[in-house]
Amino acid sequence: MTPDTSSPALVSASGRSLAPNWWAVVALIWSGQAFSIITSGASGWAIIWHVTTTEGSALKLAIVMALSQLPLGLLAPLGGVAADRYNRRTVMIISDLGAGGMSLALGALAWLGHGSFALICLFAALRSCFQAFHFPAMSAAMPMLVPEKHLMRVNTLDQAIGSIANIGSPAIGIALYTAGLPYTLGLEFVGALLAVAGLALARIPSVEAEMPPTIMGQIREGWRALSVNVGLVYLIVALTAGMMVFEALAAVYPLMAQQYFGADGAMVSVAEAITGTCMLLGALIMMAWGGGKRLALLISATTVVVGLPFAAVGLLPRSGFWAF
Repeated sequence: MTPDTSSPALVSASGRSLAPNWWAVVALIWSGQAFSIITSGASGWAIIWHVTTTEGSALKLAIVMALSQLPLGLLAPLGGVAADRYNRRTVMIISDLGAGGMSLALGALAWLGHGSFALICLFAALRSCFQAFHFPAMSAAMPMLVPEKHLMRVNTLDQAIGSIANIGSPAIGIALYTAGLPYTLGLEFVGALLAVAGLALARIPSVEAEMPPTIMGQIREGWRALSVNVGLVYLIVALTAGMMVFEALAAVYPLMAQQYFGADGAMVSVAEAITGTCMLLGALIMMAWGGGKRLALLISATTVVVGLPFAAVGLLPRSGFWAF
């Protein structure tokens, strides 16, 4: 990305003045976040593979996946409130350190021989609690740092980095798992420190806005603002329901690959790398294109397209791993 110097007065998507080198601040933040996302993905895959190989239970794997996502969904409104009430950089730093610290603590317990399934579930939920505050703060910070015409492209960086993580994280996580679960969990803490370093060096403006005095009052005000657009409410509800179904199916993919197709860790890593590569291609297309003007239609259409291969996977024979 090159700096936008077409206008003498650069303005962010939220209406704040920007320096000509705004892109350097964004690059600094996302460089640290990239390390965090990749190491977090590796740690997550090590835990998934650990539960897959040691428990061999679809129910237990689903429980871990649910506990790693449920607090994120339930606490996200509180994360949005925190992002509006407090300095967003501080919220992100605390969230990164908290999530990384949970992984480090679980790694230390596993090193001492206490990495039981119950502890894995507990720390997965605690880690998700911290992530619930990070995502809203990050999403709210970007419009303050990026011009309107580049906002979609910068937001797509999250998907692009996530796609890169999907390419390398399974291989990294499963490979490090062969040496021991604590090593991968410790790597996530290092990634969190790098993310914090990027945030500490970047300047994110503080929020100065009049808000209701109570948290519930702010949540109600946010809901009133959202409910003005009935179509947006329907879209959010439909996408939430669809994502719950997709995530439930994705949760059992590693177990399906191992028990149904007979795949080993390397084969599962290849499958995930293919998925990540295609997601990266989609992210790059979105960054170059911008998504057009009818984003709701684009989201709806691509969600339907994503559902087709999900359905097709269920029809494959046991010998169809490479089609999978």
